[in-house]
Amino acid sequence: IAVTTSFALRAFRDTRYPFLVMAIAYWLVSLPAGYYWGLKAPAAGALGFWWGMILGIAIAAAMTSCRVRTHLRRPLPQMGDGSRCEAGN
Repeated sequence: IAVTTSFALRAFRDTRYPFLVMAIAYWLVSLPAGYYWGLKAPAAGALGFWWGMILGIAIAAAMTSCRVRTHLRRPLPQMGDGSRCEAGN
């Protein structure tokens, strides 16, 4: 979901937000959580690293999904002079 919404935001020419969200989610949430659950938490082991990665991906997916939702709720831009584009002109 995070990657799909990131591509949807790219279609809206919104590229900075997904970059920042994924950088924060992966580097500042996923990595420390995986380190803690993988090395510091009792009896988690390698599974703790996966839990940390899942947490980061879930946060990125939620935040980018909310951003796509706000883009989709905005009104569509109007044509400049109201003229229609007709074939042959």
